[in-house]
Amino acid sequence: MSKAQVLKALFESGELNVTPCCWNALSARLIEQAGFPLAFMSGFGVSASRLGQPDAGLISYAEMVDQARNIASATSIPVIGDGDTGYGNALNVKRTVKAMPVQAWPA
Repeated sequence: MSKAQVLKALFESGELNVTPCCWNALSARLIEQAGFPLAFMSGFGVSASRLGQPDAGLISYAEMVDQARNIASATSIPVIGDGDTGYGNALNVKRTVKAMPVQAWPA
C-alpha cells in the first residue's frame, strides 16, 4: 500500500492513533523504529531545529517543503505535514499543497 492508502486506512479505522511529532529525517526514522504507524511534521519543531526560533512565521515556504521532502524520503510511514497558513493567498496555498512530497489527496 502507498503511504496515502495507509493514512486513509488509519483514519477510517476509527481507532485513536498516537502520532508523535518529528522535525527532521532522524526524528522521523526514530518514530518509525519505535513502531508508530505515522508521524506529524511539526512546524514548531522544524523552526526550532533549523532556526533555533519559535514557529512565528520565520520559516520560509522553501525551508518547510525541503524539510518535508527530507522527512518523507527517510521513512516508510505516512507523515502529516504542517503547511502553516499556506504562505500567502489562495494561490500560495495551492502551490504549498502541490509542493509537499507525498500527496494523499485524493487517496
